[in-house]
Amino acid sequence: MIDNNAIFLRYRYDARACTPANEAQGQGNIGSMPLVKGQWVDVVIQAQFSYSDDGRIKYWVNGQLIGDYTGGNIYNDKTAGYMKVGLYRWEWKDARLTSRTVYHDEVRVGDENSSYDEV
Repeated sequence: MIDNNAIFLRYRYDARACTPANEAQGQGNIGSMPLVKGQWVDVVIQAQFSYSDDGRIKYWVNGQLIGDYTGGNIYNDKTAGYMKVGLYRWEWKDARLTSRTVYHDEVRVGDENSSYDEV
């Protein structure tokens, strides 16, 4: 999420089998960094997806650990947790914005045997 010229990595979780009205049991920020325009930023996210206490997410930016969160981080749904990369904005409130652009390069997804150095 981008807010006030900063990028936040957020989590949401719900251990209930059906989340009513998209109201998660828990949510929050894992870490943040200043929004940098016009240059590449190297981001690494290591995730152990779980809707209970054994979940974990670690977040590095340009080699520096920015956040380390332990606890629920997905919904208890039929579909397992997964990674999404993109520009997501469901509320285009500012009519002055006619377009948004973000570039992604070298996106890699590892498995439980992958290491930080591999990505």
